[in-house]
Amino acid sequence: MQLISQIHDMATEPKKMPPASKWLGTVGVLAVFTYLAARDGGYFSINFYPAAIASWTILGLVILAAWDDLRLPKAARPAVLSLVAIALWTGLSFMWSISPNLSLQEFTRVSIYLACFVAVLLGSASVKSVRYSTVLFVFITTALAAFAVLARINPDISIDYVYAGGRLMGSIGYWNGLAALMVMGIIPCLWLASTAQVTRLTRTVFSCALSLLGLTLFFTLSRGGIAICLASIVLYLSLAPDRLASILSLFSSVLPAGLLAWYSATTMPSLQASGDGIAIDAAEGRRFAILLVVALLACAAIKYATLLLPSRVPKTRGGLAFILAFWVIAVIGIAGVTIVQWGAISEKLSYWRSKSDVQVWQYDEVSVDARGVERLASTSDNRTEFWRIGLANFRQHPLAGTGAGTYRFINMRMQSGEGLARDPHSIWVRFLTDQGIVGFVILLAFMASLGFAIFSQLRTRPWLRGNGLYISLLIAALAWIADTSIEWNWALPAVSVPFFVLCGLLFRLGAAPEPGIESGSNSLADSNNLPVLYLIPVWLRMMVITLAMALTVIFMAFLASRILSDRAQNSLSYGDLADAETTARRAKKLNPYSVDPLQVLAHAAVGRGDYMEARSIMQSAVGREPERSSLYEELAQLEFYDLQDIEPAIIHMTDAVDRDPQNDSPHIQLHRMLSDAVTYQKTGLMPEPPGIKETT
Repeated sequence: MQLISQIHDMATEPKKMPPASKWLGTVGVLAVFTYLAARDGGYFSINFYPAAIASWTILGLVILAAWDDLRLPKAARPAVLSLVAIALWTGLSFMWSISPNLSLQEFTRVSIYLACFVAVLLGSASVKSVRYSTVLFVFITTALAAFAVLARINPDISIDYVYAGGRLMGSIGYWNGLAALMVMGIIPCLWLASTAQVTRLTRTVFSCALSLLGLTLFFTLSRGGIAICLASIVLYLSLAPDRLASILSLFSSVLPAGLLAWYSATTMPSLQASGDGIAIDAAEGRRFAILLVVALLACAAIKYATLLLPSRVPKTRGGLAFILAFWVIAVIGIAGVTIVQWGAISEKLSYWRSKSDVQVWQYDEVSVDARGVERLASTSDNRTEFWRIGLANFRQHPLAGTGAGTYRFINMRMQSGEGLARDPHSIWVRFLTDQGIVGFVILLAFMASLGFAIFSQLRTRPWLRGNGLYISLLIAALAWIADTSIEWNWALPAVSVPFFVLCGLLFRLGAAPEPGIESGSNSLADSNNLPVLYLIPVWLRMMVITLAMALTVIFMAFLASRILSDRAQNSLSYGDLADAETTARRAKKLNPYSVDPLQVLAHAAVGRGDYMEARSIMQSAVGREPERSSLYEELAQLEFYDLQDIEPAIIHMTDAVDRDPQNDSPHIQLHRMLSDAVTYQKTGLMPEPPGIKETT
């Protein structure tokens, strides 16, 4: 009986997780995040398809590496199930979507979030593991900030800077997305710069990183991002255990960075300039580089001085007097600088408030303002227009929406001239308009399950309330939710993946044993028998592995289709019609919902002179995406000038106008067609199509 009992204990006793599986998931996800951040935020499908493949491969490897001891925080199960429901509803929406291909792309995007979330959740539930993961996340975010700030020294660092309107875009490709990422990095970085759990040198380094993150946030000129950052810092300071140390870290970081930001805004105008032919002055770029190094050194020096102060307010009279003297000197110094520079400050503020002649110029369908720093004094915005359009579409399609990721077509049809937008700039409106009330309810369930579980951990595990790491991760995640309510971060995987990393770390920290218990003699028993961890059954592991393999094959097919479509387009541009058609047909087989291969096939048919086949192909493309105005334009041009089929051509060009009424191009083409139709009826000769230059 004793032998049987020992065998039973050996079979049921949880095995210690292999070392590799403790870090594989989190490090792999952060590597995916780094890739996405370096590829325009992962916004375009050519970039997030490889990320989806990598995410599900990493999840599969994590499951295999920790097969015998695969544990998930129990509190995270409702959130995971809600995210699975979002992914399923997003994928199903392609069946009624006005653009099935875009809905499948949206499913790919959501699948990245699901795989990354689960992969991070399966990491080690220990304070040390979460701390190291946070350090790595802040390090990557700081590296991205450094890359972005380099565009202030040499704009060639970022090729997109030329149309950024004087605003930093970094590698993310969108200034407000970069701002949101900086906010998510600033809060945990503030904890790392203030906590006594790391060495003084490490705290000094993170104080310099805090300066760099704050400087990058300022140069994005994101009003929403800056406001959310200030609110997050106030919230953190009200909850942080080492409040005084956090204030001192802020002081040492913000003072040098703030002075540099002000000096560059007032004396280096080319750093905020924008427009055709405008670039950063080389001398100003070199001066900014030198001042940046000086500011970081000053930050390190001030931080080292503040380390002599206690991290908490001392109760002794001498300690209070010392802190009071320190702050008196600091306030006197700041007040002195303000008084000396008051004339320049008031003049600049008056200029920003009074400047109303905002210049807007066009770059490849992107309207950009050239206001520079003075935009921070403006309250103008067009988000309410985007929200109005989304809500109007929701009222027309309340149950299931028009399909995931299809807002861009709704905006083209219903906008009132406020500009082209591919997203309603709010995750709530996005789900309402694209996925209807069903998708919106599932989103609410996901957010509610996150909030309930995370805040329940504060109630059931009191030690987390005084844990600065937990508080910083929580506030950083809340900052993403606040920013995503007024931005399109959901469509930028490089900005949304960090949110799921933060949530995963929160659940792992909530499932970790209390630090005092973890270091005790019974730490292994306490850790292995935590009721907050759930041992994933074998059947579920097998199901996830199978799903990972299936999705990887699907995403590889989508990626191959996109690559082949681009290759076919290149062959078409070089006049190789045979190769273009062969490659496009292969792309069509791999993704039958994409219209890109159909457009190549239609153009190739025109090149061969087979206009009827080209017409049939374009009609198929219109059937796939019946709201895309450009497809109607191509079909109308083909019917009118090549087939001389006047009436259908006029109808299709009118359809193009109806689907994008604010675009001048279909209006102009329709007017020309009507005029050319009169000429054709009178003379019997069809005028040359637009775009053909009459040269001798």
